[in-house]
Amino acid sequence: MIRLADTEAALGRCVEIFNAVDPEHPVGVDDLRSARGVLLLHEGGGYVYVAESSVTGHAYTMIRVRPEARGRGVGSALLDAADAKARDMDKGGLWGRVYPDDDRSRAWLAARGFAEGLQEVELLRQVEAGDGEVADGIEPMGDEHLDGAYAVDVECLPDIPSMLPLSSPPFERWRDEIANRVGTFVALEGDRVVGYAKMERLQGTPQRLEHGLTGVLRSHRGRGLATKLKLAQIRWAADNGFRELITFTDTTNVAMRRVNAKLGYAETLGAISVSRDLDQR
Repeated sequence: MIRLADTEAALGRCVEIFNAVDPEHPVGVDDLRSARGVLLLHEGGGYVYVAESSVTGHAYTMIRVRPEARGRGVGSALLDAADAKARDMDKGGLWGRVYPDDDRSRAWLAARGFAEGLQEVELLRQVEAGDGEVADGIEPMGDEHLDGAYAVDVECLPDIPSMLPLSSPPFERWRDEIANRVGTFVALEGDRVVGYAKMERLQGTPQRLEHGLTGVLRSHRGRGLATKLKLAQIRWAADNGFRELITFTDTTNVAMRRVNAKLGYAETLGAISVSRDLDQR
């Protein structure tokens, strides 16, 4: 009953399932087609996505089951499939997210050994023509910046508040992932990359872009570089016809929340991180 979602029809069914479960954050087929993880579809009305992640030793896992299909073992079967896939990836655990008001899912996860961790903040900003600016020392990322930006990624990811340690992927995978991003800028000191910020398109909400990592080397923090990087992204979004920017961070990431608040992002509480070792059944 579980098969690889490797056809357009199967991807379409996964999109329908996702949007039925989370209509506030809709996705499109292109979002799933470009995803680098594995999608497994359950004919009973659910799917699981399992992927490499920045959480050390853990596979990112998203299980989605239509509301009317719950209580029939679909989620449990998909969780078993996720466990098997994570083992194939040489991972020691799973991690994912659950919404705080989804009591049924939280109880389901707790019964299967998942522990809750930090809670996210969702930040949304409306974009108008002419918003943002590209300051001196901020430039669009080019191939010549890749090594320096990766060094920023390696230094900054472990500093992000998280329930589990974070680490960068190997350079080749990071380079392939960054190639699919838009509105990506670097902060330069001479020719040296001292910060970078990335965004990606969201096919389910084509007027919206999502921020990824905004990172600045420890030696260069407190100089307003994160703000300048985001202002450049805001200008890029405005110039290219986008009308919303969304980003997520943990409630404990006070420094980045201050940057976002100063730039006009409105906060709402978001999902809670959950994790489980594979030997916790």
